[in-house]
Amino acid sequence: MSLYRRTRGILSAHGVRPRKALGQHFVVDEEALQAVVDAAEVGPDDTVLEIGGGVGALTRALARRARIVHCLEIDEALAAILTETLADFPNVTVHHTDALKFPYETLPAPYAVVANIPYQITAPLVGRFIDERERLRRVTLTVQREVARRLHASAGTKDYGALSVVVAYYFETRHHGDVPAEAFWPPPKVDSAVLSMSPRSAPPVEVGQDEEAFLAMVRKAFAHRRKTLRNNLQALRAQGWSAEAVDQAMAEVDIDGKRRAETLTLEEFAALWRALAARR
Repeated sequence: MSLYRRTRGILSAHGVRPRKALGQHFVVDEEALQAVVDAAEVGPDDTVLEIGGGVGALTRALARRARIVHCLEIDEALAAILTETLADFPNVTVHHTDALKFPYETLPAPYAVVANIPYQITAPLVGRFIDERERLRRVTLTVQREVARRLHASAGTKDYGALSVVVAYYFETRHHGDVPAEAFWPPPKVDSAVLSMSPRSAPPVEVGQDEEAFLAMVRKAFAHRRKTLRNNLQALRAQGWSAEAVDQAMAEVDIDGKRRAETLTLEEFAALWRALAARR
């Protein structure tokens, strides 16, 4: 039986339909499913946290490779289906819960994350992964292609933003390929992509002790994309830097204040922060 027919059959048998409000799109293409499993690089000693179990197609594939799988599903009906249909996998535990509220710290480290997530929770989930980075082995995401580009973007591209810089500071990212909308049921309006994020053993740039302040500066730099870097960084006055101090810091590291934030590399942001921090 094809994955498509199996998925439709399970949902029909339980009287369940995909919920648009939860961004539910189930993988029904075997090649797409295998691409996610391969990108996750799960082994027999791994503990895996799967976010968004759906009807369990990916869960089963992960359970055959991993030692333990914790499957999170926010939809009560789907959580019940998963508990029933995965009963023959003793290494799988299904949690009916919100992935943004789950206590990740209760999982044994290191663990891997595999997730098929809707657009609206991508940024807050990445925030949770950042908090857990020292306990994570790898994060493998299936997300809208536009979101994957933002997470993996380089300076000077239209997708590059504050999230790109923050992710690059904490993770090494790899794009494993696109997944067409037809690989899901119901098909979304856009294509998706598979992206992996591996926590860095150490940040690639030096920013001193106050990482949060550095990242706050980055976010301020991108606050208004059409404004120049100098104009956006006027917001730093609230943290005690005068416009003159900002100008001096930019001049010291040879960054033109008329540039826009999307043109600065992570290394340039770090250099600018070091110059600013010296003037605090």
